[in-house]
Amino acid sequence: MVLVVLISCSMSMFAQTNTNTKDKKLDYLVYNPLGLLTRDTNGLTFQETLNMARKGTTAEISEYNSFLLAFDYTGYNFTLYNKSINYAEFNYEDKQYKYLLKFDYPSYTHDQVVSFANRMINELQKEGFNVYAGLTDGDETYPIYKVLIKEPYNVSINVHNDKNNKERKLYLEVSPRGGFEYLIKDQTQLVNNPSTSSSNSSSSASSSSSSSGSSTSSSSSQYGNLLFDETYTCTGTSITGIQTSTIMAPFLCTFHIYENRLFYNDEPQPSIYSGDEILYNIKWRKYLKEQNSGYYVSDVGAVMLFLTSTSNLPYVGNVTTTSYLLFERGDTRRLHLGGGAVSGGNVMLPQNGNNGGYSNTPSGQRCNLCAGTGSCSNPGSPYNSRTYCHGSGKCPICGGDGLMINTYSNTKQVCSSCRGNGRCQNCNGTGKCKKCGGTGRL
Repeated sequence: MVLVVLISCSMSMFAQTNTNTKDKKLDYLVYNPLGLLTRDTNGLTFQETLNMARKGTTAEISEYNSFLLAFDYTGYNFTLYNKSINYAEFNYEDKQYKYLLKFDYPSYTHDQVVSFANRMINELQKEGFNVYAGLTDGDETYPIYKVLIKEPYNVSINVHNDKNNKERKLYLEVSPRGGFEYLIKDQTQLVNNPSTSSSNSSSSASSSSSSSGSSTSSSSSQYGNLLFDETYTCTGTSITGIQTSTIMAPFLCTFHIYENRLFYNDEPQPSIYSGDEILYNIKWRKYLKEQNSGYYVSDVGAVMLFLTSTSNLPYVGNVTTTSYLLFERGDTRRLHLGGGAVSGGNVMLPQNGNNGGYSNTPSGQRCNLCAGTGSCSNPGSPYNSRTYCHGSGKCPICGGDGLMINTYSNTKQVCSSCRGNGRCQNCNGTGKCKKCGGTGRL
């Protein structure tokens, strides 16, 4: 009886009253990017597309290279089932777009957000979309992750349980040209009601895991050949110009690198291949995340994250600098725990295989990274205040809200450090020292 009442209340909370003219129907948002553009922008230049978007609203529409962005705090006041859409993005080059809705913990329960997502899934299913379980569907972090297909449209609906920021995020992503099939973990169509499909998708996980090889070949066909798919070590080493420095403790991460797309950890938005470049006498494949950030990948699998920023200096004017954060294949953390800078020529070469890890078991010696505090910090680094959260777990660049000021337009954009998740990238939101695990001792 309690469960019935809860579901009933959650559905009534999201009931559509049609009194708000800014409340958009789900199918309209699916077929019209940002809720402002026509079904596609084929035949239109990027500038013509931008003009069309701006004519449809008084909200501020920001432009970054081939992206259009709109935020609720700059006037984008569209809603879905009378719930505010916090963020909308349109990728002009790929004709893909997405929406983000945030639900804070005190105001919305887990069941309410799941009911909201299932209402969306059911509505598109009635429109003829077939529903499939996504790769992470049903786990704790992504309780809902569905891919809906109605040729040629692919739609992804997922709920991200963001414990660090105490909110649940609901993403609606649309590709009018397909291409989301790589997200499907089981090719069996979910013909039953999506709201009861979690058990089905989880029960099929074991059978799909045994066929990961075929899944990889299938996904590689969407974005070209799969080049590298493994654990990497962020070395903590940064290169700016000819200067090499250690700015953070090493940590593990995962890259899934295709010819045309690069996926970092569990980020839903991939970086897009944009050609080859020669840097430090090495040929790199360049993948753009945003206009001023992305990744370089060498032929042997070394990875560099690049961040470009512009500062206005007195008597000099605007000065643009690019920094590169280096990644190596395998677990090479033990090679980068000394705290000193490493030669830039050596760290670009990947380590083959697993080189072992390091132990966080305290031995009594004070941690030389956090100086014994146990918090995410490095008092000996000039970047201590910029790249370490000092125990808060929040990204020190954006303060945890996932947004930063663009120096070109003086407007907010997705934070280039945390990619909008608000977590400190040095400790992954734990607030603890990566080297000692929070004990303050080695």
